[in-house]
Amino acid sequence: MPRTERRLLERKERNSARKKAKIHSSPEKLSSTLLKSQRFLYSLVPRLPGRPQSFVSRSHLIAISYRLPLFLVLSYFLTDENTSPYIIQASLGPSMLPTIQFAGDIWVVETGAWERVWNRIFSRQDEGNFPTSSSYKVGDLLIWEDPKTGKRSCKRLIGLEGDEAPPPRILVVPENCVWLEGDCPLFSMDSRQYGPINANKIRGRLVFRLWPWKRNDLTNDKENAYLSSCWISRDRPVPYPSIEAYIGKRFDFYRLPSTNPTQNHAKRDTGE
Repeated sequence: MPRTERRLLERKERNSARKKAKIHSSPEKLSSTLLKSQRFLYSLVPRLPGRPQSFVSRSHLIAISYRLPLFLVLSYFLTDENTSPYIIQASLGPSMLPTIQFAGDIWVVETGAWERVWNRIFSRQDEGNFPTSSSYKVGDLLIWEDPKTGKRSCKRLIGLEGDEAPPPRILVVPENCVWLEGDCPLFSMDSRQYGPINANKIRGRLVFRLWPWKRNDLTNDKENAYLSSCWISRDRPVPYPSIEAYIGKRFDFYRLPSTNPTQNHAKRDTGE
């Protein structure tokens, strides 16, 4: 038999032997995985002292039957914005640059759910189910719902009821209304287009940034370096005069660094 044919035959025999070994070992691996999973689940269930330990018993089923519904109810109340005082939400888009990154940050949002429940019980007004404009302070970052599109966005509170709108507008904010604007006026649709916004449309207030923990793209920005902290600041950042300035500085954080450090510094200086 030629050498090439002999090698091909040996290779076929080895492959067939591997397939047979794999088929025979699959049930053993499956049974081992099921046994480990069963032991892990069994370790989570509390065992009563003095009772025989078995994988399925009446006490275990009773413990699971009343703990699982309680866990599901607590999970709902801690994640639903209508019942939980705080929720975790991602905010993204260019309208709040440089406070919120274009690719998005993860924030802890205060929903005001408990205040709504309190007002619903003790307030006789029709609008008592929502916090009023007096619940917030100028400089807060608020989540509000667009009455036309139904979409939500984050804007900064610029004026409360009784305050004058920023120039060149000659307008006083009406009762129970607020004036909201984005930190990046060039990319923001806010009260400058919609006018004063009713406090009933506010759905939450940003209180803390979970991720990223620190903004590395703001370390060299002297004017807005305070925004690198995870805590919310009521100071509005200085807006840039042109779109090119935002693209040159704010989006540099998402670019992969080059192997040449001199090239990176040149890109930052030129704003490319």
